[in-house]
Amino acid sequence: MDKKKLKIIVIDDDPVDNEILRRKLEDIPEWNVALEVFIHIGGEQMQFAFRGADIIFLDYILSDQTGLDVLKAIQTPELQTPVIMLTGKGSEKVAVEAMKAGATDYLVKEDLSPEILRKTITNALEKMALKRQIEKQGEKLQQMAMTDALTGLYNRRHFMNRLAHEFRQAVRYSLPMCILMLDLDFFKKVNDVHGHQMGDCVLRKVSKIIQDTIRITDIVGRYGGEEFCIVLTNTCSDGAKFLADRIRKNIGEKKFSPATGEPFCVTCSIGLAKLNDHTTNPEAFLNAADQALYDAKASGRNRLVLSLQEN
Repeated sequence: MDKKKLKIIVIDDDPVDNEILRRKLEDIPEWNVALEVFIHIGGEQMQFAFRGADIIFLDYILSDQTGLDVLKAIQTPELQTPVIMLTGKGSEKVAVEAMKAGATDYLVKEDLSPEILRKTITNALEKMALKRQIEKQGEKLQQMAMTDALTGLYNRRHFMNRLAHEFRQAVRYSLPMCILMLDLDFFKKVNDVHGHQMGDCVLRKVSKIIQDTIRITDIVGRYGGEEFCIVLTNTCSDGAKFLADRIRKNIGEKKFSPATGEPFCVTCSIGLAKLNDHTTNPEAFLNAADQALYDAKASGRNRLVLSLQEN
């Protein structure tokens, strides 16, 4: 049976203790341990020393600093390695301090044995694996709370939060900003003629077209149904008009192929509003673009209309 390979980092300036630890780890039959010892560690060395390490053993008392000082220095979001504090004497105070500082566990040197080391390391690895799993699930839940399930775009709630943030930034630093409200023309007909599955396909592909057309700094969300909203940061009205026309053109040129029947295209209407001195809040800004969208649909659809504030 192949032995489990482990890379273990030891930060301890006592060579005798380090050798004892090495021998006890070698006495764990199911593991093949690669031990790397640092008498002192700091500065840029810390950025590279822990790469690929499975466990870090850290002595509580070092010649020029305490293990707590080192622990606090290495506790960064990037560190995903369990740290086990080593102490010369059993102390509840040391254990509490170590755990508060971010240690996974602590061991008393005089109590070390292969079996205690095996159990402690195994427990630390399991704790870290569980922590990573919880963090991954948390990230997934956060992403689900932010995005629209069908299109992958920001949902309305998160989009409004982003709009409010960008609005404050633009007002505070006098930055240009525009907003586009986009609605697919006669989308109900797509669902009625080709079915809702095809309608969902159209929404997904239109979302992809919008994402591929806008810049990485712009923000797009599914506002509701077949309606989309796009915040164009640091953008004047001329730049917004150019981008809006590109989006409208790219959507109109896309051909959709249903399971039965002829391929078809969809068009869109877009309302554009520019941030100006009369824009009092994000909602008013959005309403100006929404009114421009209404005017675009009322005047024949498949066109871009600027807010009356811009005319």
